[in-house]
Amino acid sequence: MSEEKVITKQEANMSSLERDDNQINATKILQQLEKNQEVNRDILKAVNFIKRHYFWRSIFNGLKVVALILVIVLGIVSWRSIVEYITSTTTSYIPEQFINSSNSSN
Repeated sequence: MSEEKVITKQEANMSSLERDDNQINATKILQQLEKNQEVNRDILKAVNFIKRHYFWRSIFNGLKVVALILVIVLGIVSWRSIVEYITSTTTSYIPEQFINSSNSSN
């Protein structure tokens, strides 16, 4: 059983040159579509790279903000113990006349 090509009335009326032109145009269109498909794949790869970059950048920016807030909160919470530590360690280095003079002026 051989497959027969069904020819429409429009194709029957076309000359052989017109059919050849249509086939050439169809192959050019297919080639252009294949090129466009390759370009689209390259664009998709680039966009995915950029998306990953922005994702990780937002993650690290969030971590920086959390670290900054943590340092500020810990600084506020432990301010009294830090001041006590500094005053206890520096009093041994500061001559006593300066400590007594600062206390007497208050």
